[in-house]
Amino acid sequence: MSDSLLIVVVTCNAAERLDTCLGPLADMPENWTLVIVDDASRDGTISLAREKAPKARIIESDVTLGFGRASNLGLQLALTERAAHILLLNQDACISIAEISRLIELQKNNPEYAVISPALLDTDGANTDAGFADSMLPQNSDGIMADSLDGASAQLYPTMFVPAAVWLLSRQCLQTVGGFSPTFFHCGEDTNYLQRVAFHGLKCGIAPGVFARFCRPQGAESKASGKSYTDEVIRLSDPFTPVPGKIRVAFRAALQSTSLFLGGHREHAAFVWREHGGLFRENCLLEARKRSLEKGASFVGAINDGSKKIVTKYKIFGITYAKARCTDWYSHYSILKFVTILRRKSNISLQQAIDKIKNSRLPVVVYFDQDRGGGTASYFFNVKNEKKNDTVVIRIVYDRFIKKYLLSVYMGCNRFDCIFSLSDIFTLINIIKTVNIALNHLGLYTEVKDVLNNISWLKNKNSDVTITVMLHDYYMICHRYTLLNDKNEYCGLKNFDECSIYCQTDKKLCSGEEWRAMWRKFFTNTVDEIVAFSQSSRDIFVGIYPETERIVQIVPHKYNFLRQVNIKKHDDLTIGIIGNISNPAKGSDILRKMEAILPEGVRMHLIGQWSDDTIDIPANLPQTGTYDVSSLPDIVEKLGIDIIFIPSVWPETFSYTTVESISMGLPVACFAIGAQMEHVRNYEHGLVISKIDAKTCIDEMMVFHNRIMA
Repeated sequence: MSDSLLIVVVTCNAAERLDTCLGPLADMPENWTLVIVDDASRDGTISLAREKAPKARIIESDVTLGFGRASNLGLQLALTERAAHILLLNQDACISIAEISRLIELQKNNPEYAVISPALLDTDGANTDAGFADSMLPQNSDGIMADSLDGASAQLYPTMFVPAAVWLLSRQCLQTVGGFSPTFFHCGEDTNYLQRVAFHGLKCGIAPGVFARFCRPQGAESKASGKSYTDEVIRLSDPFTPVPGKIRVAFRAALQSTSLFLGGHREHAAFVWREHGGLFRENCLLEARKRSLEKGASFVGAINDGSKKIVTKYKIFGITYAKARCTDWYSHYSILKFVTILRRKSNISLQQAIDKIKNSRLPVVVYFDQDRGGGTASYFFNVKNEKKNDTVVIRIVYDRFIKKYLLSVYMGCNRFDCIFSLSDIFTLINIIKTVNIALNHLGLYTEVKDVLNNISWLKNKNSDVTITVMLHDYYMICHRYTLLNDKNEYCGLKNFDECSIYCQTDKKLCSGEEWRAMWRKFFTNTVDEIVAFSQSSRDIFVGIYPETERIVQIVPHKYNFLRQVNIKKHDDLTIGIIGNISNPAKGSDILRKMEAILPEGVRMHLIGQWSDDTIDIPANLPQTGTYDVSSLPDIVEKLGIDIIFIPSVWPETFSYTTVESISMGLPVACFAIGAQMEHVRNYEHGLVISKIDAKTCIDEMMVFHNRIMA
């Protein structure tokens, strides 16, 4: 069989991702062809593609076709030009030429495998992609887990499904199966295709020794928009993650067991809960274990000590997996899914880390960060991607479970990780050529005072090092970072003497006054710049720390500018709420009260999900589940949303959902607080609601809507 290869990359508004996808393909063999099918991009993707891949053949579509139909344009070309192999490469994925060559060799030696996928890792290559992990479950892939447990590994394993991020197709596959079904616009086309592959007696396989990276959001964020999902990824390494209240105890028990089971060595633990709809009984646990064994899953061990939990571990590709099943007598939820637990060891010494960084001869920036995800983590990764080609970027995260600092070093496309003590961290920072130390967030740190004192010491030793602080929330004012009081109302930064919130630092409790005194000293003596993301958050911060006024700069976040929507006229008023309603600060309480008094002709729809464990989701508040931001205009039009309501009752520091809603041209309403009000009050279709009250919300939005429609 010939080695000729045609690579098909479908792009849609991919300007920010093209370098990652196309960069590794720069020096392809002469008998390889790159075809880029652009699916009506509006962000300059085509011109950038011509710059990044001047030899590529570009097919432009003026209308949005969807992934399947756009891919078919490239697949048809592959048939016409009689390519022996076709690589479907997602715009969010990247794979090296050497790894592609290994896939081709595998397909030549195993022609019965019409579709072969490499093992898909996450953006940084540190963990498996969340969706790919499902492909390795016993019910999908025969033998891959059992072999890994025995330390064995075949070159190929058959699988029922693997995401279409990096697929190597044979010419025989195209001639027999054809292209993607045009029935599926986006999502489902890969499942349908592999079902047809199986129907024709061909195989789809995973090559565990070949690797690619799938640079997409992991966990619940990766779910497709517009569908209703009840699954939610829970990171139990984060004690602040909302967990449904009735199973909080079971989750915590599972976490402790998993930690013991894995020897306490792991960075993340993620469990998935699924709404079940019925109560569990004790024999369900035994049946779950029995069914798993019947499916061929090999158990390294299982824990079932009478506390209503089962935890099982596997090891695949050097990564430890755990399967947990926990129940609560009063719960309508179960936990039943394979999840990734990355087991990291510090396999390089402090001196080796120092030498690696110094040998790069690049300037170094250091970020002290937390690992709760969300906008704070996104901010770091955006900065890292901007700086990675000319700067060494170091991220330091404190792990409360192993009580060590996880240090990740990014140098171009390379990364290495270490686990050090706090003293080792500052020894390293002192020796290498550090130009900037940034405090992105210290929310999970237990040694805050020591961190601040060490940074101050470094600044005194080397005044050329700049110290920057990011104002993502109000953690540096109060440990209750949303500034809500015990009644879940904005405290207004008044009556500090009566404030009962105590802040944990250095494993001791200190009062709010002591907490602010510690930060005030740090801001005054050490910090060069504080970055706020809105005028509102700057005003709040400077109001508490007036001595920082000179150094607080406003640098708004970059956000997705979405297309204008066209809502067809209809009789009812449809109020849309966008995002993850995770706690009362995000508006769960006010939404519950609004739902209870909605008048006839008014309805609400949540574009996102409800994850507040303290309040049951309102019965008449349908939710779409997680979504992709770029698809918001389509979802809004489909649901006929008349006005977007931002229900947050805390002073947000930027509010992505507000600016994204405004960019769609929709009417937007919010309360008179925070950055959300800052955006809305200057918007011609904006409504600032006069009072945080359910009836006031509904009444004023109805009047506002009628005035707009008149």
